[in-house]
Amino acid sequence: QGIYLYMTCSAGLIVYDISVPNNPIYATTATLSQGKHLHFSGGYLYTVTATGITVFEYATPSTPTEVSSTPTTTATAMSVASSIGYVTNSDGTLVLYDCSSPGSPLPVINTIAVAGNLVGLAVSHPVVYVADAGGTLYELDTTNQNAVVVSDTVTSPSGLGTHGALATDGSVVYYGYEKGIAAYTTTPPTATPTAVPTLVPTAVPTSAPATLVPTAVPTAAPVTAEPTAVPTAAPVTAEPTVVPTTAPVTAEPTAVPTGAPVTAGPTAVPTAPVTAEPTAVPTGAPVTAEPTAVPTSAPVTAVPTAAPVTAEP
Repeated sequence: QGIYLYMTCSAGLIVYDISVPNNPIYATTATLSQGKHLHFSGGYLYTVTATGITVFEYATPSTPTEVSSTPTTTATAMSVASSIGYVTNSDGTLVLYDCSSPGSPLPVINTIAVAGNLVGLAVSHPVVYVADAGGTLYELDTTNQNAVVVSDTVTSPSGLGTHGALATDGSVVYYGYEKGIAAYTTTPPTATPTAVPTLVPTAVPTSAPATLVPTAVPTAAPVTAEPTAVPTAAPVTAEPTVVPTTAPVTAEPTAVPTGAPVTAGPTAVPTAPVTAEPTAVPTGAPVTAEPTAVPTSAPVTAVPTAAPVTAEP
């Protein structure tokens, strides 16, 4: 409770300060006659002893104060819900107490005979689960506190031994046996406990604790995204325009009658046609025409290969 630990034993109610978990510090001991069980509810601590039910108030956690005592010699466990105290007894009875005034002795509301020596108790009000020393689980409907009925009974599963502790969250009852744990589903307030298929109890040897066996997962072949193949050996290049290299570019002169002088502008030109002899050009390189030397009186202009080169007479 808070930063304090409360425990009952033959020496009484012992309190430890556990603010530092690995270094608990003894706080106090309250006298009890062979403490058996304890339960916290509504700011009070209810303890079951060999001589009765002792209630403590613990406003100061390190020094709980006794506020009431109710005599009983057969109580084994106690739980409180909605101001009702449920107490199991070694004589096989479940006794209901009025806990509306915990500072005074607790009056009895009803006593229900169940069976055997009741040693286990779990409450999901108004349903109560009790277990006897032989390992049988009983479910009781306490909706009507004056007419409590046993609504179902479940015997101990084979191989788990006998009695143990009980706990419930309202939908599942957990029963701790000597050699294992069983779980039962419920539907309050008139539930029929049914073994949960995935929690079928089996005997667990105490010398070999159960371990989880992981499923093997391959690690050699990690999953990777498959990239789209991109060729790298053939880079994309611009395709140059192919220019023929075997056909020399010639200037086509206009035919002139033999013997008639040719004039280009004011300067006379010999009658033989003039041709420009181009140099072979590699593919992809710009083409230039290398003209043959011509007399200075008649210069010849080289024309790019995109258009035929002609000598203008």
